[in-house]
Amino acid sequence: MSRSAAPVDEYVTTLVLMEQSKIALGKVTELPPWDKEPEPSRVLGQIKETTEAYENQQISGSRYFPLIERLEARERALKAEKRKYEAKRQAQMDAATDLTTEWNRPDFTLEQKQAAIAQSITAVVIHPAPRPGVRFSPDQLTIVWRNDDED
Repeated sequence: MSRSAAPVDEYVTTLVLMEQSKIALGKVTELPPWDKEPEPSRVLGQIKETTEAYENQQISGSRYFPLIERLEARERALKAEKRKYEAKRQAQMDAATDLTTEWNRPDFTLEQKQAAIAQSITAVVIHPAPRPGVRFSPDQLTIVWRNDDED
């Protein structure tokens, strides 16, 4: 048994692109803005006030240094949290890009195409042709779609 690969490849590619665009459309819902937006500026204000109080000798060094350390740690944690949230937000938007456009780019490699196919399809079963010389028909294929719980 032999098959011409071009029609099978074209059919599978079309199915994958349709499936991926359907998935991407479901992901388009944009995440809301980060809900802790005012906190970093509030912490910076506290750092500034604390530093001014220390410089004006209103608080001692034994209180200032542990306090400023905690405030700066909070500031770093908030910045990291915001970066992580923004990365998640950007990744969600990137996932919604049109795979068809990417697919047709000359620098979209065979490995990238295989990875895109593997996200949707586990296997393609090609059934024997009913008789030699029969033209390709999609009913001669069984597509085994990837389940969400598969790795």
